[in-house]
Amino acid sequence: MSVRVHVPSALQALYQTQRIEEITADSVLAMARALNQRFPGIGDRLLEPDGALRRYVNVFVEGEDGRWQATADSPVQDGKQVWIVGNIAGGLSREPRPKPARTPAGIGQPARG
Repeated sequence: MSVRVHVPSALQALYQTQRIEEITADSVLAMARALNQRFPGIGDRLLEPDGALRRYVNVFVEGEDGRWQATADSPVQDGKQVWIVGNIAGGLSREPRPKPARTPAGIGQPARG
């Protein structure tokens, strides 16, 4: 079963992958292992030693979050699109954030009708 995996830019740079990799896999776990065979070490970024998805890795199969479908064993059907998305964490900065130059029209305004 062939799936198209959208690889995030950080992993593309580290492992010299393409933006989209064609992988043969029937589950999220098999997809991660197949990527690891092609790009040694990438699996360590995606999976815990027990085979679960790492906490900071989100996998979307055709727009559905693979983490909440069940486990890393969530099925991936032939021809589907899979996106790997890393979490982005923020925090408080000691520097004040610049205010936006202007607010886009319509945001925060009541609907007209």
